[in-house]
Amino acid sequence: MIAMRYAITLPRDYDMGRIRHRVATRGSALDDYEGLVFKAYCLREAGVDGATSNEYAPFYVWANTSRMARFLWGGDGFQGIEADFGRPVVETWPVASLHVNGAGAASATVGVFSRALSNTGDSLADTAGRLKTDANAAVLRKDCRAAVRAIDLATGDQVGFDLLAGKPRRTDGTVYEVAHVSVPSRA
Repeated sequence: MIAMRYAITLPRDYDMGRIRHRVATRGSALDDYEGLVFKAYCLREAGVDGATSNEYAPFYVWANTSRMARFLWGGDGFQGIEADFGRPVVETWPVASLHVNGAGAASATVGVFSRALSNTGDSLADTAGRLKTDANAAVLRKDCRAAVRAIDLATGDQVGFDLLAGKPRRTDGTVYEVAHVSVPSRA
């Protein structure tokens, strides 16, 4: 599986209602997208919950690269992002651990994205093992609806994303409002 994310920073005076409307009118298009494990439509609004800028930053988990590629350049969705915002930097990472409560994930309201430096000298196997343990612990929290842990192969960084039913009390990650979650019935 592959985790994928792009972050679009928008002007501070950008009306985030436009992004919410975009998600409300287009978000369900991926609800049954073949090969998509889930997509969280994440956004931050300047001045809300400590955000200093407006940002639209969807987070995806794909079952395989061919489905991800079809979305990105096969005419099945990403061309709308490119047309409206230009082509953002798309980051991808192999998934080390994934837990998804399909029914619960669809009702998540908060996403937390994190990126941490890997311990110097750790092998990828050591990092993956630690990430699996971390994801297992995350899903035991009653507010967690999905936990993704991945590795940035270029840097060794640990990437995490959690879908939650409410705002976390504390976190080392970036907290996003989740406007919609697409969770196909099959991946």
